[in-house]
Amino acid sequence: MTRPSGPERTLSENGSSKANHVPLIALSGFLGAGKTTLFNNTLSQIGNKRRIGAIVNDFGKIGVDANLISGSYTKPIELSNGCLCCEFDGQGLDAPTKSLLDAGCEAIFIEASGLAEPRSLAMRMFDTISKDHRLEFGGLVYVLDGLNYKLAERDFALNLYEGLEFADLVIITKVNKLNDLRELLDKKRVIFAPDSNVDAELFLDINPENREAPSKCSCDHHDHSHDHHDHGHHDCPHNNIRTRFTTHTDNLPNPIDKKDFTSRVNSLGPKVWRAKGFVRFIGDDTWYVFQKVGDFQTLKPAPTYESCEAFLIVISLS
Repeated sequence: MTRPSGPERTLSENGSSKANHVPLIALSGFLGAGKTTLFNNTLSQIGNKRRIGAIVNDFGKIGVDANLISGSYTKPIELSNGCLCCEFDGQGLDAPTKSLLDAGCEAIFIEASGLAEPRSLAMRMFDTISKDHRLEFGGLVYVLDGLNYKLAERDFALNLYEGLEFADLVIITKVNKLNDLRELLDKKRVIFAPDSNVDAELFLDINPENREAPSKCSCDHHDHSHDHHDHGHHDCPHNNIRTRFTTHTDNLPNPIDKKDFTSRVNSLGPKVWRAKGFVRFIGDDTWYVFQKVGDFQTLKPAPTYESCEAFLIVISLS
């Protein structure tokens, strides 16, 4: 299939030709919600039909098949399915979006860090869109962990509620139904995706209506009857969720004895919110990807992993 070099051309009402705007779409959601799996599934579906740009902002090096992602976001890297990927260093979206637009992408997805603040993310998106007429706001998708969301509600309620409030589409992973949070979900477009797999074309048809850039902080405007509401503007909990976490990387022996690895995992402690990494065991040439969210953890064969490094990224409450 021959890929177009840029956005499709359409005829306006007066018959003149104009380019469609390129949608900028963000996937947000708290640590371990399943964003990366959803993102990879989306790229694998759309990548063979459209030229898609992907911007990854994550802790450590696990993102969209991280071994295929360049260490510099200024140069897009073509993935195996034809998608283009940049890394986002958290300083701004202008450079990576420009690189992807210049490469002819027809849609650009942002996979935000699990600690990204929804308001800040939306503000950066609108700021970038205002500087490049080729872009339009394609929507903010909030990925909600149906099994572990109560951990986020307990420790970071404002981040969770604000993510749902700003979302144009909510995707609930790991469960088929959810009876809680009805007040926030009733007026939202909600999709359940237990295996983090949905029809990827949904992302290109969100059609957010009359969305405007959010104000800098809306702490005084939240109307939830939760403890997080009892604060003043100068004690705003947006300042800054990242400061409440510490991140470190444990370099593992390669290969490692499986009992040794299990012992390391079991000793992580109650303050560990998230852990993820690659590991290879003695007597087994297979690379595995380890994921932990709260008490929930998985160990599965890694689809692709070309590096020879074994490591574990641990994110803990300060």
